[in-house]
Amino acid sequence: MVAASVIDDVMLNSPVTQINYSGEKVIATIANGDTFEADRILITASVAVLKTGGISFTPALPQAKLQAIQSIGMDAGMKILLKFNQNFWNGTSLIGAENSPVYWNASYGKNGSDLVLSAFVMGEKAETLSALDQGAITQLLSELDAIYNGQATSSFVDGLIQDWSQEPYIRGAYSYSSLGIGNQRSVLAESVNNRVHFAGEATATNGHFQTVQGALESGEREFLAMLESVQ
Repeated sequence: MVAASVIDDVMLNSPVTQINYSGEKVIATIANGDTFEADRILITASVAVLKTGGISFTPALPQAKLQAIQSIGMDAGMKILLKFNQNFWNGTSLIGAENSPVYWNASYGKNGSDLVLSAFVMGEKAETLSALDQGAITQLLSELDAIYNGQATSSFVDGLIQDWSQEPYIRGAYSYSSLGIGNQRSVLAESVNNRVHFAGEATATNGHFQTVQGALESGEREFLAMLESVQ
């Protein structure tokens, strides 16, 4: 496995802030100012991070690449898990609510005894709930109470919020195809001067964007392309 051969070289808590590919080597600078040189570099940052300039490039990325980054959508997204001591929803998922378009039964098919509903919220609804912080749980419980005659709050045990829009190195859930996106995913997937490569689910050109599978496939695609370019 490739991962096993490089695991000892993986650095944590070392976000890359700058990439300079103007010279013979590509130079990556991390937050503490340390620099690293390489012949090739693979960028797997999310579209949201690239949109907001979380990494600066010298020279600036080509206009076509910048256009692709701005053309691919990526908005706020969060998952809220709600644990209860009784199955008041009768084991089914709820579709068509207001605050969360779906509450699905996260306990379905599990061997454990936990009773959990999972709310997956995107876009403007996620922004609204994110601003409430832990109050987002209360908001969802109130909605479920209105549907199930107050049974949600009375049987609530615990809740967990995973707010990807508040994660500084994610800043959203996953990419989506905005109106008129055309071939922008393919443009984003192209390397710059065969030295700066891009991977991640947003670069998936085989229909597997928005998935972990697509992200993994894109990483393998670019890894093989980098190997081929140095042979």
